[in-house]
Amino acid sequence: MKQKGYLNIRIKRQNDLKALIKEFKSNKNKAPDLLSITVMKAYLGCDKWKDYVNLYFILNSRITLNEIIQQSTILFNNGNNIMFNHRNFLEQLTYYYDVSYEEEVFYKVNPPPTNNEIKSFLNQQNIKYLKNTAFN
Repeated sequence: MKQKGYLNIRIKRQNDLKALIKEFKSNKNKAPDLLSITVMKAYLGCDKWKDYVNLYFILNSRITLNEIIQQSTILFNNGNNIMFNHRNFLEQLTYYYDVSYEEEVFYKVNPPPTNNEIKSFLNQQNIKYLKNTAFN
């Protein structure tokens, strides 16, 4: 099965992230696609408000939460070595209490979405994903 996205290696250990970075650097003419970048963001986590803003706009584009979770699972989980937990990622999408707002977010849309609109949208995406996968 051909994987969707730019990444063509599987992550088996934490150190394999170095191989991933090396692959990105060696392909100077080809930048990673949006899904690949989003998968890395899903794996590394959201600790800044700008990460949630990025996910808001990504999920409003052509990429779904299901695609992000499927690709992250393919890339970061290999047999008994599980490095990506989709439940943790889903929980993180709705947890904002210790998020850093220090970095300013620059919006290219006018008017920009409010923080509450972003939170509400991410909550809705989470619920939609859970409803769609509950009976699979």
